[in-house]
Amino acid sequence: MASTVSVRLNVGGTFFEVAESTLMRQEGTMLAVMARDVWRPQAGNTIFIDRDPDVFRLILRWLRDPTDAILVPRSIPLADVERDAR
Repeated sequence: MASTVSVRLNVGGTFFEVAESTLMRQEGTMLAVMARDVWRPQAGNTIFIDRDPDVFRLILRWLRDPTDAILVPRSIPLADVERDAR
């Protein structure tokens, strides 16, 4: 059984632990580049991303299941989700 490599992220002060393979699902995105080890973790093996954690949570949900519809709450501008999804 293959082990899953996890990546610990600090996104705007909120911590996420994500499978490296999840981050690499969409080639060419910032997250895929990061998962290929271009970025190095900071202290405590955590990678800091200076973005809104609520927006990131939506993107992460989509990466985990791209066939599932993602409902963007009114409190989050759709333009922010589109920008950060790149």
